[in-house]
Amino acid sequence: MSIQVPSLAKAAGEAIRAALALRGAADQQSHRRPGPISRLGIMSRYLDEVQQRGHGRLVDPDIHDAALRGAASLERDGLGDYAAVLRRDGSTVHAQPVTAGQNMPADQLTLVTAVEREHARVQTRQEAAQFAARHAAAVLMAPAGALPELDHIARSAAPLLPPPDAPWQDASAHAAQLRGTSPAASDATLVSRTDADVVQLLAHALADGHTALESGTRPAAERHEATVHRLLGELARRATLNPDQGPRRSASARSCAPPRIARLATGLGPARAAQRRVRPHPVDHRRTATGRQTQLPRPGRSPPARRRTGIPPRSQQVTHRST
Repeated sequence: MSIQVPSLAKAAGEAIRAALALRGAADQQSHRRPGPISRLGIMSRYLDEVQQRGHGRLVDPDIHDAALRGAASLERDGLGDYAAVLRRDGSTVHAQPVTAGQNMPADQLTLVTAVEREHARVQTRQEAAQFAARHAAAVLMAPAGALPELDHIARSAAPLLPPPDAPWQDASAHAAQLRGTSPAASDATLVSRTDADVVQLLAHALADGHTALESGTRPAAERHEATVHRLLGELARRATLNPDQGPRRSASARSCAPPRIARLATGLGPARAAQRRVRPHPVDHRRTATGRQTQLPRPGRSPPARRRTGIPPRSQQVTHRST
């Protein structure tokens, strides 16, 4: 996740509202709809693009349907040799060889059935925690035009989340209450954390709280609930900041920053220090026919001056041979 850009919120909201209107019409015409897990992934990627680049692409549900039709054609017409269905963590759900020329009937296609069965599967505790954390973060970061879609995603995903459902519902409800608000000060323990780090911490806290609630350990559940509210408060604070006021960049972003030129340790200013820098003479490294590497000066440049060592060149040396 990235920091919300306030100047882009209105334009992004209008774009999302128009795209979702088209999506609703397409949903009414298609019997296959992207599941809530997929819809949240589509929305999260779109919001990331809007906040990072100022624009984004909201995937049309027809593309989702086209992918399923492509999977059916792959198996029916034998367009490949092997097919597999993978989860987000890379684990294999279904795998099968594909034989060309079978022309299987539609009611015997197992690849599409495996995909649809995976879409309707009840999530594990860790998967549900990841979904709830990403959904709560999207509620805090998204423009107002995306809230109806996020509400629809939450209601559609409710049957897919394991009971008790109190932690999942509380995270979304508390995020909706915090929208547009900002705590007085940032959490000192989260200053060095990126938005993605905070979302992962939120997912871990939700999973631990769900475990404590399921086992009947009420004090532990309340402690994890307080942690969830604290992390959501930090995300809400960041959502109201300007880009220049955002948290510290991730390590990958810092490593891409251009390095600063350090001053020479001579006490000189930057201008004089630049004059003291010695640039090596550009040479062209070529390999001769004998395999020895030589250094030839580049065209248009004079060769480097010969160092004075007190020894004359070989052509001027006189060899004395005793008789």
